[in-house]
Amino acid sequence: WNEREIHFDIQFTISPGFNGPITATFSATLDQEQSDESFAVVSLALFHPEQPDCGAINPASLPQHATVSCPSGTLAGASCTALCADGYHAVPLSGQSTPVTDVTCQDDATWGAFAFQCELPPPTGPKWWKVWSCGGSSPGWQMPISDVQSLATFATRVKITPSTGDNVNYTVTSTFNGYAVENLRRGIPLSHPHDGGYARLAEWEGSSTAKNRLANSCGSVSAGAIWNSDDWYWACNNGGGLHIFDTWTCGWTTASERGIDIWVEGPPPQEMEWKKIWSCTGGWEFPVTEVQDLAGWATRIKLTPSSGDDASFTLTSTRNGYPIENLRRGKGLSHPYDGGYARLDDWVGTDIAKNRLWNSCGSLPEGSIWDSEDWYWACNNGGGLHMFDQSNCGWTTAGERSTSVWIEVPKNRNTEWKKLWSCGGPGPSGWEIPTTDVVAWAKTATRVKITPTSGDDPQYTVTSTVHGYAVENLRQELGLSHPHDGGYARLDEWMGGTAAKSRLWNSCGAQPTDLLTNQKVYWACNNGGGIHISATGTCSWTAGGVSPISMWIEVPSPQTAAHHPQLELQHHQDSPKFATASVQLDTATTTISDNVSPTPISLVAAVGVGCVVGAGFVMFVGLLVAKYSGPGHHGTTKPELDTTQTV
Repeated sequence: WNEREIHFDIQFTISPGFNGPITATFSATLDQEQSDESFAVVSLALFHPEQPDCGAINPASLPQHATVSCPSGTLAGASCTALCADGYHAVPLSGQSTPVTDVTCQDDATWGAFAFQCELPPPTGPKWWKVWSCGGSSPGWQMPISDVQSLATFATRVKITPSTGDNVNYTVTSTFNGYAVENLRRGIPLSHPHDGGYARLAEWEGSSTAKNRLANSCGSVSAGAIWNSDDWYWACNNGGGLHIFDTWTCGWTTASERGIDIWVEGPPPQEMEWKKIWSCTGGWEFPVTEVQDLAGWATRIKLTPSSGDDASFTLTSTRNGYPIENLRRGKGLSHPYDGGYARLDDWVGTDIAKNRLWNSCGSLPEGSIWDSEDWYWACNNGGGLHMFDQSNCGWTTAGERSTSVWIEVPKNRNTEWKKLWSCGGPGPSGWEIPTTDVVAWAKTATRVKITPTSGDDPQYTVTSTVHGYAVENLRQELGLSHPHDGGYARLDEWMGGTAAKSRLWNSCGAQPTDLLTNQKVYWACNNGGGIHISATGTCSWTAGGVSPISMWIEVPSPQTAAHHPQLELQHHQDSPKFATASVQLDTATTTISDNVSPTPISLVAAVGVGCVVGAGFVMFVGLLVAKYSGPGHHGTTKPELDTTQTV
């Protein structure tokens, strides 16, 4: 015990064809005078005779999108595992219950057969969420209002249906990203479009009987009425129309005779966090293209002194108010994208703080944030916020206090970018994945991006807004230059710098069809300095020349299993007669279980020899170093170390 060593000599007789595993149990009783830092040490090694060698696996024997790993070599008894490419998962072949992804080298020097195929997971895109109800057993909000506001940010459709379920004479669903969705983001009742006028029935789907309940010809509504007073719909002048003012005044006609549910289609509400993106003293906290990427998912923006929040200065935009839309367009926050001057109702803060926002002249162009860091211009307001760049930046015209800009974004977005198409490079142009997979990925996509193949560049990269028309075009297998619902490119549904977005506009041509076959990705018709990408060899940021360009889509990330450190003894062949290898475990955070008591044992390190099993006699000697975490050396009981390790 003074040397703290125990030696075991263990012999195993291995039968022909035995494939393991070998399990060895080592027990040691430590003297009670031993210190807490007691160690048990076991050494191992093995010898085996020459074995049949199956050689490398032929890649042609693997299913599409699969690769193979053979960590234990290619001798008899060794195993190889096939893995599907990132984003794909292994599924069994017809008539099988489980996929066969592992094969073993047989004694006749042949490999077993794989039996599986790699497929994309089923779509996990937007789903329907019931957010509000009246007339049923549980009226009112069905989730916290803050969650509904978060859900609204990335919503794609709204549905109004009887509480008893869908009914062809009642159920109405808004069109994809119709005015009703934008109303919801602003908290505006769904009866009167945010951009003026009365209900546009063309932006609702349903039977004529159901849609007639939506018509109105008078009245007006205000922003925030949904959140503040549960005002959802007012079919003014329509006695047989939808009237939802609160949980009590709620019906398919003025008689309020039927319960109603309101549903929103979108991804799950997400936990949010604040990220600082810019400051007067330091400029951009991230590359501009990364901030543009974050802006696509942002719900609020905050202006605060760089020293921290201060009630006299800090200002936060309302969820999905005009400042966020301005940010996505790269437009300074002082002048709303839809015209006019600062709308103070779209900001939250004390009266002293909000008084720094008003303006009554001037304007800031789209792209001013990305191009020249023009954030805010309280024109005509000498005591107001003036942020033009890092050198002219303050809470008044005197610029006496540094400012930081923060945005609220999902904490764990769980999305990733997948390259779909590339052209103009050294390799062949076209789809990076099979067209069947393009359709599958499009179902779950949230955004589309066109970028130089070499990587993001603020002068070129353009990214669609979340669930903008470009994504819906892709789902319908259409090119991205002309919206699926008609007209020409809508630049407000793309993000990027002024120079980058100038390459998108078009003023002729028709909606590109059959993207998968014709492969006309983008055609800026009549725009000589615009993007032209097609399968005919045209691939350029302008109407002429050739440039390496790639198209990407943002999709949900595949779920990854948690990492559990473990002892992995890997084989490698030093000679035909002896195999040896070693592996270093993670530090003492790794634990294994004690067979005698529930007390965990922390593994400090392990060095071992891979067990390559074959016919004949095998000598097995091992090394395991384990730190005991039981009672101290003055304890009255003898601490025991009894572990089982599968090799």
